[in-house]
Parts: sequence; C-alpha cells; structure tokens
Amino acid sequence: MENENTMQNKNGRRAVIVGGMRTPFVKAFGDFTKLDTIALGVAAVAGLLKNTGLRHRDVESIVWGGVILPPTQPNIAREIALEGNAEFVEVFVDAPLEVCEARDPKRDLSRAILTAMAIGAVLYSLLQVVMIGGLEPRNIAKGWATPLGTDPSNFGAWYTLALAVGAGWLAKVLIVDAVISPAGAGVLYVGATARLSYALGEEREMPSALSTTNKKGVPVISVLVAAVIGSLAFGPYKSWTALVNVVTGATAIMYAFAPVSLAALHKVDGNRPRSYRIPLPKVVLPAAFCSANLIIYWGGFDSTWKLTCAMLVGLALFALGTWRSSSGAQHALPNAIWIGPWLGGLVLIGLLGRYGLGARNILPEWVDIGAVTIFSLVIFYWAVSLTYTAEQTVATIARDAQQLDYDAWEE
Repeated sequence: MENENTMQNKNGRRAVIVGGMRTPFVKAFGDFTKLDTIALGVAAVAGLLKNTGLRHRDVESIVWGGVILPPTQPNIAREIALEGNAEFVEVFVDAPLEVCEARDPKRDLSRAILTAMAIGAVLYSLLQVVMIGGLEPRNIAKGWATPLGTDPSNFGAWYTLALAVGAGWLAKVLIVDAVISPAGAGVLYVGATARLSYALGEEREMPSALSTTNKKGVPVISVLVAAVIGSLAFGPYKSWTALVNVVTGATAIMYAFAPVSLAALHKVDGNRPRSYRIPLPKVVLPAAFCSANLIIYWGGFDSTWKLTCAMLVGLALFALGTWRSSSGAQHALPNAIWIGPWLGGLVLIGLLGRYGLGARNILPEWVDIGAVTIFSLVIFYWAVSLTYTAEQTVATIARDAQQLDYDAWEE
C-alpha cells in the first residue's frame, strides 16, 4: 500500500492510505432517519479502526467531510473522536442528495451523458422534420431569402415562418435570441478555450504562463489569449454563420480524435477496469470517426481548408516549443503521421465535393458521402495500427503522472 497509495506534503511528511469504511447507502428518510451525522461517523470510524487493527490512541488527526452538516454541531470530527489529543480538520462537501443515493455514480454519469445526447438528437431531428415539412423545396433552392415564396426576409426562415402563422411574439423572441444566443455562446467558448489553454500550459512544449492563475484562481493569461484569438477569428470569418460553421468543424475534428484514441487504448490497455464500456466498439468507434468526418465535409470546403491552415500554425508553434524545451516529443511523429494525410484528404474531398465556397461540385450526390466514408475507414484503421506499444504507453503515462497527482497536503 505504501508504494501505490501515498501522498507527501512539502515538509516531507508522508500519508499512507491503509483502508476505508463507509456506512451503507440507503433510501432517504428510511433506516438512518433517526441517526445524526455524529452517530454515523462514529460507526464508520469505529469500523475502520476495527478492520485495520489500529488503536484510537495512534490516530493523530481526523479529516472529516459531510454532505449535510448539522449547524448545531460545528465540530463533528472532534465529536467523533473516541479520545486522545488529535488535530481535527473538517471539510464541507456540497453534493445533491440524489448523488449520495446513487447506486453506481460512475456508471450513472455515463448513462446521463448518453441520455442527454440522445434527447438532443431526437429534438433536433424533429425540428428538422418540421422545417422540411413546412417548406417547399423550390422556394429555398436558391437560398433562404424567400422561404415561403413571398415576402423576402433577412431574418431567417424561422422568423418568416413565425410571422406566416401569426406568432408575432415568437418572431420577436427569435430576434432577441439572435443577439443573446451568440453572446452566450461566446462567453461559454471563451471559458472553454481558457480551460484548454490552461491545460496546454502544463505541457513542456507550451508556455507555462498559460497555466498560471491569480489570487482568486482565475487563469487570466489563458482567458486573455482565448479572447484575442476569438477576436482575430472575425478576420477570415466575417459572419455568425461562418463562425458557427468553423466552430462546428473544429469540434468535429476534436471529436474525431476520440474514437481513434479509445480504439488505441483498447488495443494496448484493454484489460483496465472501467466504469463504462462502450458496446460493440469495433462497430461504434469507426462509425463515430466516419460521422465526425462527414460533419467536417458538410461544413464546407472553405471552412475545412482554413481550419487545416490554423492547425498547421498550431503544429508549427508546438514544434518550436518542442525544440526549445527539448522534450523529445518529435519521437512520437511516426505514430501521428496519419494526421497529415487525414486533414489533406478532407481538404481534397471538400474541394471536389458539393459544399462551401470554392467547392468544384465534381463528386455527385451520395458518391461524395461514400468517398468520405471509405476514406475515413482507411485513415481510422491506419491510425490505430500506429498506436504506441504497451510499454511505450506505460512510459508516457508515467512521464506525465505528476499532472494527475493532487497535492492534498499543500499548505
């Protein structure tokens, strides 16, 4: 246990995890209703001492946390202690009661995410059915200026449809939302990008200033970098629609790495215990990669080539950081060589395809989808074949292990 579950503070004091104990999970307002926090804590501590063979006199301190702490009993850790001159640290943990009652929180989280995605997919699909059923194809064949055939509108199809059915209030809501929604999305993306920049600052190849925070724990530099890059994006993307397309494409590129990574982990570390295992991974993972590439293709050729250029700039900066830090990341290049042909192939298919400015419309309908699918499968299996060996994977994880450690004893 000492080699696997130990923590050490700045003064060199070592803490060893030797065991754990908890009270059973029961329904709310049931068997434990008459027991207060102290009674439950005494039972847990007493059971822990009994199982480990420790004497209460050997306990130097108690760290105690609770979900709902009684206001009339502020020193629960001291109350729980059987006897002795120990130090007491109390921790407040704010968690919903439903989380505490969950039978399998890790699995519940996976189920919740998948359920939310399924609900969103169904709602958006039904929305598209309504749109398709409410419009005549000939009215939108050349654009969205007259989605109903009359009354040209510059405010979009939904605005025009709302006026057509007499829902003026809904048309006003759509206009207001046209301002609020982009602003809210911008705030969310600045925060998300700042978190990514902060994580990149932990890498040896990137500036460490990205991972610094102020006294309140805010990564100011990462927030500023995200804001500046977002402002610069208005250069090549001059409208909200263009920004949505490029953000969708960038998100799809990010998601495309996920099935490749998971397939690689299945290959080199397939026996690791997991809280959730994806069903039929040999089918789902390549299908997910194909879906991501189709989204990139449908985003249009103009978005794809610009995103590829942006990634080349990022790669150049990463190469510069690798050279300056001498991190040796260039040794992983043979394992990532597939990324170049992947992005280049998407740009080429987009050029020959039917979507976006500059597309040549050479590939017919359905043929282009087949081309993207076949190309995606070739890249997917090639990428997985270039995976690290099991030994290289273990060495890589060990090298970055310090990023996963939590300094619980920090002063």
